[in-house]
Amino acid sequence: MSGADVLAEWKELVELRLSTLKNADEAYFAREMMTPTGPGTMADFLHVRILDCWLHEQDMRVALSIPGNTDGPGAEHTMDRLIRTIPIVVGKRAATPEGQSVLIQITGPVVRDVSVTVRDGRAHLDSAPASTFVCRISIDSPTFFQLATGRIDGTTAMPSCSIVGDSELAGRILNNFNMMI
Repeated sequence: MSGADVLAEWKELVELRLSTLKNADEAYFAREMMTPTGPGTMADFLHVRILDCWLHEQDMRVALSIPGNTDGPGAEHTMDRLIRTIPIVVGKRAATPEGQSVLIQITGPVVRDVSVTVRDGRAHLDSAPASTFVCRISIDSPTFFQLATGRIDGTTAMPSCSIVGDSELAGRILNNFNMMI
């Protein structure tokens, strides 16, 4: 197919898909199905697709040296999806000791403070930041996204990070940060 034919087909499919999504009822989104992360609903599946589409847009932007769209709804959604997996990184993969907390400060353009504490052998996202931390890692959101999705490794990310506290633990966290399925 020519490029023009591919683009025309893509536009036709986008129009059809948008129509389906705009006109679907609650039952459509509640329909149970297998998602890339396991059993879930159509809504769960679409949340993962938003993450995928935004990340691949960023991959293309990096390859073409066209930065942009790093702080909009797609970036915010992707950040919040990835944050849900940070307890596995901090607790299981990095072996943060029982009772200890880690703070990951994501400095922007998407800004988040992610506090994780290990309790009863499992790491949990804290609803409010813990009062003390065994280590604090500050990282900008573009580096966070690249690290969390396996585009770079912890060694490559380390110079872009600011670490306070247990640098060995921070290194284990950064070196085990790839969260993509």
